[in-house]
Amino acid sequence: VNHFTWLDKAYYKDEDLFPLYKEYIEKKPNGTEYPHKNWANSAFKCTNQVKFDLFKRYGIIAAAGDRHLAEFCPGEWYLKNPETIDKFGFKITTVQWRREELEYRLNITKELLKGKKLELVWSGEESVEQIKAILGFNDFVTNVNIPNIGQAPDLPIGAVVETNAHFSASSVRPVFAGAMPKGVYNLVSKVVEEQEKVVDSVLKGDYESVFEVFKNSSNVNLPEEKARELFNKMLVNTKKYLPKDTFDKYITTQNL
Repeated sequence: VNHFTWLDKAYYKDEDLFPLYKEYIEKKPNGTEYPHKNWANSAFKCTNQVKFDLFKRYGIIAAAGDRHLAEFCPGEWYLKNPETIDKFGFKITTVQWRREELEYRLNITKELLKGKKLELVWSGEESVEQIKAILGFNDFVTNVNIPNIGQAPDLPIGAVVETNAHFSASSVRPVFAGAMPKGVYNLVSKVVEEQEKVVDSVLKGDYESVFEVFKNSSNVNLPEEKARELFNKMLVNTKKYLPKDTFDKYITTQNL
């Protein structure tokens, strides 16, 4: 699923890269050095120790940033406390960073409105390549979020999954990915089930079912009373995005 992708095969020409990856990990017991030093990247520090640890656990490569991977794993593994997070060499995004980043973007917009010349630079995203392929300029294969039509045979049909897809003229077709090892499947399928349940429940205005998913999440290690308190606070703070009738019905039952 999005930001929780895995590789069970990797080759360069005819060479299997997994033995090289394993050898590399063994040489890096403390992970890799984080290359970025400026403020915009410091909140996203990652020394790859989470993905290295997951490889040791399951024997396949976790193919996302450590900050994302940690979100989907049992909370005791990587997010137990600040000391655990520091041990695995990544950062969690602070509210202060989000505020500063928003201010930074707003200032850029204000400068552009005042006439500052817009500089076109490559963002690192692949949207243009995808559009070119759909328009028929070339074929392109990349990983995207796309409904499961069988490319991930052990996950529910219709669930949105992140798998490779083949882009060509007026066509985006998933590439068969195959089943996952049992241990990884247990992690991924739980996430899929939670996400499907949340979407279905929100569309129905069934916030009690959303709470059931919330309190059972891997990273909500709270007594039910505290989990309910936090959930209700989050719901109230986002009420402007929710249908008034279903929101009012829920807060009435909760005496909020």
